[in-house]
Amino acid sequence: SEAETVIRSYASAIQRAGYQPCASDDAYAPGAVGFTPPARYGAKVTKVRFWDGGGPTVVPTSAPPPPQNPNLTFADSCTNGADPGLQEVAIQVDAVGGRANRQKLIVVKRDPAPRPTTTSAP
Repeated sequence: SEAETVIRSYASAIQRAGYQPCASDDAYAPGAVGFTPPARYGAKVTKVRFWDGGGPTVVPTSAPPPPQNPNLTFADSCTNGADPGLQEVAIQVDAVGGRANRQKLIVVKRDPAPRPTTTSAP
């Protein structure tokens, strides 16, 4: 249960840290987000993925929604170098010194900056 506490603390540090567009794994490394794991634990980001626009869409409430994928989908890189504003950050905590205890967790990080929207003329 100690490893679970460590990984949740690391996840909280990632959530509090600033959003890094097109982030590499190092962008949310423990030192980069102000997290120091306890001496008996190692923590790292194993993968940052980027939302590819797939998943549920908004539909009018007056019509039944069309069949759609209920899950967001993510790609391994930014599309054309443009960050979509939503990232999936996979993290891992390992006990060191012979203890076989590994915890993994995925954190979804959203860019709080407003995104441009398009509107149609009346």
